[in-house]
Amino acid sequence: MTSKASQATSTSAITIVEKEFPAVKNVRKWDARGALLGHPGPSPPFDVSSVKSTPSGEATQRQDETSAETSTVIPGEGFEDYGERVQIFDKRRNGSSSYGNVSYVVRAIIQESLSDQKDSTTRKYLMIQESKESCREKWYLPAGTVHHKESLDEAAVRIVKEESGIIAKSSSVLMVEEIGPFWLRFTFTMECFDGDLKSVEDSFSMRSQFLTEDVIRTMASKDQLRDVDMLRALNVARKVKRKLPKIDSALGNYKWNMLKIQDIPHKFISIRAVFVFKNDESKYWILQNRKTLGLPNLPGWGALDQKCLHAIVFKFLVGVFKKENLHWYSYKTMGVTCVEHKKAESPHDPQGLRLTVLFRILKDEHAAARKQKNDYPDVKSNTYVWEELNDISSAEALSEIFKSPNILPPLHSPVLIKIGYAANDQYQSLIHLDTWHSNPLFSTSYGKGKKTL
Repeated sequence: MTSKASQATSTSAITIVEKEFPAVKNVRKWDARGALLGHPGPSPPFDVSSVKSTPSGEATQRQDETSAETSTVIPGEGFEDYGERVQIFDKRRNGSSSYGNVSYVVRAIIQESLSDQKDSTTRKYLMIQESKESCREKWYLPAGTVHHKESLDEAAVRIVKEESGIIAKSSSVLMVEEIGPFWLRFTFTMECFDGDLKSVEDSFSMRSQFLTEDVIRTMASKDQLRDVDMLRALNVARKVKRKLPKIDSALGNYKWNMLKIQDIPHKFISIRAVFVFKNDESKYWILQNRKTLGLPNLPGWGALDQKCLHAIVFKFLVGVFKKENLHWYSYKTMGVTCVEHKKAESPHDPQGLRLTVLFRILKDEHAAARKQKNDYPDVKSNTYVWEELNDISSAEALSEIFKSPNILPPLHSPVLIKIGYAANDQYQSLIHLDTWHSNPLFSTSYGKGKKTL
C-alpha cells in the first residue's frame, strides 16, 4: 500500500493537472471506465497536454495513438521496448515463407438456423472436412489465416465461403487465444444468410456439413477432428447462448457483450491491462499510471520466448508490487473487453493489435488476517497508484462481471492449457505472485534470469 506521503504527492499532481487542464477532470476515470464498458482507450501514451475541450465541456477521450505509440515504454514497468513493428505473415506477397512476424487466425462458429433444423432443440454447427494433405479427411470448424490488407472480419467471411460454400456475416468475437505476440486466434460467432453447403472437393476442403455437438464429440473420441481445441470453443458458445436473453437488460449497455473489432491502428501487439481489486467493503480499486492517468499498456513482444502473454502480465505485477507482500496475492484473468485493430491499406500501415483485458487481483488466505482498510497489494514508489473507482456505471459493469463467471469473452492461452495449469472449463485458474507456489510457466526470480517454460 502506498505511503501517505506518496498518496499526497499523487493527489497533488492530479489536482494540478485538473486545475491546469479543466477538461481533464474526468479523464483519469475515463480510461478505466471506458475499458470496463468495452470502449477503446486513450492509454497509453496519453499526454494530458493534448486534451481539448469539446463544446459540451467534456474532454476529448482519444488522441492519434498511431503517432503517439513509440518504441519506448514507461520507466518502471520492466520492459525495454515494444519490440518489432508488426507485419502480418503473408507468403503470397513474395512467395517467401520468411515475410512477416505475426499470424492472425480467425475461426467461425455458425449454428444452423432453427428453420433449417428438424429438431429445434438440437444445436448443429457448421463443420468442414479438410482436404489438405496434413489433415486430410479430418473435421474442423471453418478457420484460416488473415491476409495482408484484410480485416479480421473480412477474413472470417472469406474463409467461411472458401471452405464451406456458405456466405456468412460476423456477429461478435466469442473468444481470443494466444501463444505469445506472434500468433493470435479470434473465434467469431457468425450468421449464414446465403449459399449452399459444399459437396465437391477443392483445395480448401472436401465438403461441409452441419453436425450436432454430440456427433462432434463422438468424432473427437475417434480421432476424426483436426484438433480437439475446437471443443473449448463450443463450450464457450454454449455459455454465450445462455447469456443472450440478458442482452436487452443491463448487459446490452456493454460493448463487450457483443464484442466487435474496433477499427483503430496500432504498430505493436500490446495489452491494455485493467487490474481490479475489490476490498471487503465491496469497493473497487484500479491500478493507474500516476502521470498519464491511464491504464498500464503492456508490450506483448516481451512474451516472445515464453509463448504466453501471461509472462508479461506476471513480470509487470512483480515489478510494480512490493516483493515482501507478493505471497498474499494472485490474479485471475476475467476476459477481454475490447479488441483494437485496423487492416492495412498499404505496406507501410501499422498492422498491430491491442487487447483490453480485465484481471482481478485477489488476496490469498495468508492475507485474511490483514485488517487494513483497503487491502490491495502495496505498490512500489514508482509509476503506479491504486485509485478508487467511484464511477457508478463502471462499478455496475464490474458487479455483472464478478457475479457471472466467464461473462466476458475469454482470453485462452494454449501453453497454459497444455501443461494443465488452466484446464478447467471456467478457465479462471489463479496465477500466484509469490515465491513458493508452484508455477510451471514463470520463474519467480524478480527481474533476474530468464523466465522459462
